[in-house]
Amino acid sequence: MRGWRLAGIAMAAALLLGGCFNGTGSYPVGLKLQNGVVGQGLWHSSGGPDCSFSTTTFPLGGVVNPSVVEPARAGPRYVDFLAGDFRFDTAGCGPWVQAGGPLDALHPTNAYGVLEGDGDFRVGIEVPPGRYQATSPTTCSWQRVRDFGHRVPDPDPNGIFPSTIIASGTSDTVDIAPTDAGFTTSNCGAWRRIG
Repeated sequence: MRGWRLAGIAMAAALLLGGCFNGTGSYPVGLKLQNGVVGQGLWHSSGGPDCSFSTTTFPLGGVVNPSVVEPARAGPRYVDFLAGDFRFDTAGCGPWVQAGGPLDALHPTNAYGVLEGDGDFRVGIEVPPGRYQATSPTTCSWQRVRDFGHRVPDPDPNGIFPSTIIASGTSDTVDIAPTDAGFTTSNCGAWRRIG
């Protein structure tokens, strides 16, 4: 009995120290993780078959900015909470943890240089830079991203919210640069490093 109790306390402490919140729900975003508030920075989920989420930014001029909605898809997911984000809604995802924290489970390329499945992957940590070719290019789509803020180009000429996307495509090859923060892939099968 005492062993189970200590294990429960240890697990609760790890969740608090590692930063973790449920994969389904609505959460306020603040400067740091505390009392049910998600802290700014990079967060990671192992995802699920239908993991989706959205972020909403602070009102400008009294009007709430539209949410950035990421549609449901499989695979690991990342989200970067930035200054100005105030709410995060998530559904169908596994628990979200702070990227790089003690509970973060990475999804790297295998020993043969193959990146398997759909999802978001960090360049240099999960996928090395280089040229890759998809095994199932028929319905393939991909994006190279500068961060995981999931923002589209802002019509604001001041560029307050610059686009997250560096490049996107549907071709069966992609050159991932060492300066890319991440690579997002959907319906491409596996990516094999060819250069």
